[in-house]
Amino acid sequence: MKRKKAAAGSAETSLRDEAVALVQRLLENPTLRETVDTLLAEAASAPEAGEKKKGRCRKCRGKLVLLAPLAGIGALAVSAPLRSKVLDALFGAEEEFEYSPPADGAV
Repeated sequence: MKRKKAAAGSAETSLRDEAVALVQRLLENPTLRETVDTLLAEAASAPEAGEKKKGRCRKCRGKLVLLAPLAGIGALAVSAPLRSKVLDALFGAEEEFEYSPPADGAV
């Protein structure tokens, strides 16, 4: 449990570091700032385009719900290492043991 929390904390830290780096790039690069300003202005001036997009998103969401499990099953069918990881996660790792055959004559 502690490892999961530590891993989650490190993931949050790395995301935060990436966000800080992106903001610093935005502040230092005037071309990037102008591009972001232009995109924000275009998005604010076209609210009806957002409404049309919502209708399409509902259709896309339904397709995604249908296709995501199929894509996962396809990936499992094709990739042996992925299939092994999933089975290990579901049922636990396979026990390893050494087999020594019985001595000659002993049954």
